[in-house]
Amino acid sequence: MDINTRLHRLLDDALGQDPRRALLAYRQLSKEHLPWIEQRIVALARREGWSWGRMARLLGCTRQRLHQQFRHLPPSLPHDPDVDQQIERRAFNRTLDAIRSGRTADNGYGNGYGYGSDDDVVPW
Repeated sequence: MDINTRLHRLLDDALGQDPRRALLAYRQLSKEHLPWIEQRIVALARREGWSWGRMARLLGCTRQRLHQQFRHLPPSLPHDPDVDQQIERRAFNRTLDAIRSGRTADNGYGNGYGYGSDDDVVPW
């Protein structure tokens, strides 16, 4: 499940009628996702050249607090927690498609070891 879908589900639970689900969703949002989202937003603004004061006014905090919290943050977007999983899923699906279509791991050329099909594999 991608991050957008997960966040939508958590927001639906937090705004729903079940108090238990709402409290659990709020806890997960505030501890796991909101710090990551804030870090991403600040990195995005820093990448665009925004000042600490301008960001702080829009976030409703002081520029000192914002600078102290994020001064070591590089002006690039932080790592998305789901990226590794998405990359692995795509690689797995490509391998599965190759197996289903009868191709080898090296896209149909040779025997999968980097040699042509007439070459012998050298045992080490």
